[in-house]
Amino acid sequence: MKGFRSVAILAIALFVMAIGAFAASTPDGATLTQGASTAISVSNTVNNITAQGGNYTELNASYLMVTDNWQIVYGQLFFNISFADGSNVAYDWGQQNPSGGYIFFTNSTGIDWSALAAGTSTQEGNEDTALSLGSAADNVDNTFGSDTNTITIGSNTVSNADAVTTKNNAGTDTWKTAITYEGSDIAYCGFVSNDGTSFDGKTVDYQAMIPTSNGGTRLYYVYLALE
Repeated sequence: MKGFRSVAILAIALFVMAIGAFAASTPDGATLTQGASTAISVSNTVNNITAQGGNYTELNASYLMVTDNWQIVYGQLFFNISFADGSNVAYDWGQQNPSGGYIFFTNSTGIDWSALAAGTSTQEGNEDTALSLGSAADNVDNTFGSDTNTITIGSNTVSNADAVTTKNNAGTDTWKTAITYEGSDIAYCGFVSNDGTSFDGKTVDYQAMIPTSNGGTRLYYVYLALE
């Protein structure tokens, strides 16, 4: 059995400049403002029993173990709508808040978004192999369940991708992360909702849960498709 596990929490605010009218179509890159990464620390209370000779006692015990195979990432998302050619701005409609859309965390910069497909147990098993998660209780395959949400990227509709749902600070299932793929590349898709609440009570537009491995690190590229 693994020992004590910790997961880092990362708050991100993202900005994207749209040339012409902004539309949620093909995912694009963004400027990332990364906050401090905080490790969860849990202390389990030490209790005791009194043993008495000549007696026998059933003793059941449990404790809280924090995963070290997952990272929670959350934050607020913004975009500017401008008429610009990259260096010259003719008109700027200013900073906007998204009403919806998606944030993608992927292991590749070469995804063909028009061919994005729904991830299932096959891709989850591949991820468990890539991250050396094996048959751990908190591996990818055990964490992601079947899902009925639809992801629309331009003219491409992705249906029934497996997903995991994380809670807000009221303990309500709120924030979904779906697993999608293209070829051998994986993209975890966080669903965007304006001004919701994170698991620890912050005002956020998304909260995604993405895998790492045994307390290690994994590089993710971030793409936005906002509405």
